[in-house]
Amino acid sequence: MEFELLSECDHEDILSGRADLALLPYRPPARDLVLWSVGVGMNLPLASPEYLKTFGTPHTLEELAGHAVIVRSGRNDPVSVELCRGSERRPFVYKKIAFAGDAICGKAAALLSCGIATDL
Repeated sequence: MEFELLSECDHEDILSGRADLALLPYRPPARDLVLWSVGVGMNLPLASPEYLKTFGTPHTLEELAGHAVIVRSGRNDPVSVELCRGSERRPFVYKKIAFAGDAICGKAAALLSCGIATDL
């Protein structure tokens, strides 16, 4: 088996034949697709040990607001505007965005201690 991973792929790529399979964070509006639910996604804040040693570990959302964050964004992933824990929802407040882009580059930014990744 041979495959190629794409960091930005949506239902239009499936319909046009550019991709055979896509994991989407939304339900596509196209009727000509076969859909499988793979469950509810969950993201945990991630940071390198070096970042936490230098800037400290946030223990609350208020403490997280003082840190640089790494967020996933792109065609299919708008930047998060809230954080959820159980039934609690709070506005996502942060000092600055250290990186916004695809998950592959976001992982690299986290490993380089650029900030705390919130949605990899």
